[in-house]
Amino acid sequence: MTALALARYRRSAGVQRAAWIVLLVVTAAALVAGWHRPAGSLRSQRIAAIESSVKCPSCEDLSVAQSTAPTAIAVRAAIVARVDRGQSTAQIEEFLVSRYGTGILLQPSTSGATGLVWELPLVAAAAGIGALGVVFWRRRRIGGLVVAAEDDDLVRRALAGETERTL
Repeated sequence: MTALALARYRRSAGVQRAAWIVLLVVTAAALVAGWHRPAGSLRSQRIAAIESSVKCPSCEDLSVAQSTAPTAIAVRAAIVARVDRGQSTAQIEEFLVSRYGTGILLQPSTSGATGLVWELPLVAAAAGIGALGVVFWRRRRIGGLVVAAEDDDLVRRALAGETERTL
C-alpha cells in the first residue's frame, strides 16, 4: 500500500468515525427531547381523553369535546375541576354517571351484564366453529358412504348416456 493510499484510508476512516459520532449525538438529543414532556401536556391530554369519552347530555351523538352546548361546557368544567383535584378517570366517570346516568358514557362498560353483550357472541361463534370442525372431522373419519349396487348401476348408466329409466 502506498503512502497516498494509506493517507486516504486513514482520512476515510476518520470521516466515518466522525459520522458515527454525529449520528450518535443526534440520536441521543432526539431521545432526550422526545422524553421530556411538559407537565401541562399530560394534564391536557388526560382531560381531552375524558372529554372525548363523555357524551354531551343535551346533544345527540356528540362528545362534550365536540359540543358547544351549555351543558357540555358545564360537564367540561366539572371534568377540569375534578382532574385538578387529583381524581382518577374512574372517579370522574362515576361522578358523571351518578349525575347523568349510564348514557353519559360513550364507551359502554364491559363488566357485569353489559360484558355479556360483548362476550356472548364471541363464545357463540367459537362454539359454532368448534361444532362445525367436529362435524367435518367425523365425516372424514367415517369415510365414503356405502352405495347399493342398484344405485351405483343407475348412476353409471346415466353417466354413460342411457336415458332409459328403470324403476
